[in-house]
Amino acid sequence: MNIAFISSSFLSNRKEATWLTLTGLADSLQSLGHAVYIFAKSNINFPEIEKVNGIEIYRIDKSRFLGAGKKISEIAGKKKISFDIIHGFSSSPLMVLKTYSAAKFFPKALTVHTIKSYSKSFLGNKLYRILNSMDCVTTSTMTAKKKLSAAGCRDDKIKVVPSPINIQKFIPRNKSELKHKYGYAGKKIILYYGSLLKSKGVNNLIEALPQVVQENQDVIVVFAIRSKTYEARDYYLKMVQKLNCGKNVEMIIRDIKIEEYVSMADVVVLAYPTLSGTEGNPSCLFEAMASGTPVVTTKLPELTEILTDGEDVIMAETNNSRSLAEKINFLLGNQEVIDRVINNGLNKSQDFDFSRVVIRFLEIYNNR
Repeated sequence: MNIAFISSSFLSNRKEATWLTLTGLADSLQSLGHAVYIFAKSNINFPEIEKVNGIEIYRIDKSRFLGAGKKISEIAGKKKISFDIIHGFSSSPLMVLKTYSAAKFFPKALTVHTIKSYSKSFLGNKLYRILNSMDCVTTSTMTAKKKLSAAGCRDDKIKVVPSPINIQKFIPRNKSELKHKYGYAGKKIILYYGSLLKSKGVNNLIEALPQVVQENQDVIVVFAIRSKTYEARDYYLKMVQKLNCGKNVEMIIRDIKIEEYVSMADVVVLAYPTLSGTEGNPSCLFEAMASGTPVVTTKLPELTEILTDGEDVIMAETNNSRSLAEKINFLLGNQEVIDRVINNGLNKSQDFDFSRVVIRFLEIYNNR
């Protein structure tokens, strides 16, 4: 099959979830004999046409919504191909217009649109009815499916397909050797990685630090930041200093081997207040589980649907720094719980590997 992936957020940062998800899915599909082409909005930091691991990537000017289809049709014409599958990815349902516009030029193609997370825009969350223009809509959890259905998307069109991770990259490693390598020997490492935003729970984690440090004098909290947000880093460092936790915190903006840091950590903390702007099964969470690192996260409906508190992860109350600190301290002080969470997390994470998720998408594609 010839498959077109369409996304707006793709390629603004190659560490971002959309880049990793689309290239990973495309690579898995191409290994099974399918041809995948990725179309995204132009970006001054990247060439208009690029090939990555055999995947052709096109940045189609600044065309928005209905103009995207014409550009995709022109490129397909030059390559003398027709698309069997038109598959869009976005958080906002409004972006389905790009998928819809492309489908008009390929009337025999199956149209699929994946809602990766909840839109941050109030308007975006009011437009789910337009997803009914697709043959199929996918989202990552049953909780999200119910929300889409309640907002007007036809229930019979919605399939639950989780967001994938790369379990060949995120694997268990020797924590002691990695701590020695990176200069953390003899320390307990708490890791947060992702965007440095309040909406990701960064504030709650920082506010929990005094209580954590009081019980764990040897702890180092590492913030591995995916984008070079120096202003945000400086803002949060000042917050850390006011809490007298400066010597226990390191914020890293430089490029690092994040898979090694995740494997090295004694615990990964992801204190999501909501999942707005975050995938329903967050990549960071499952990457940590696949790396043999226990996770402390929050009791959100999407997460309690697929994870068991005390078995797969440890869950704190949302927007509650005291609860978060208590759960971190509880985990760090209980080796039996650590071992159980690691073993269960490793098993659970296997279901989210690209090789398994791509089969779920192929089942949808083959029903065209």
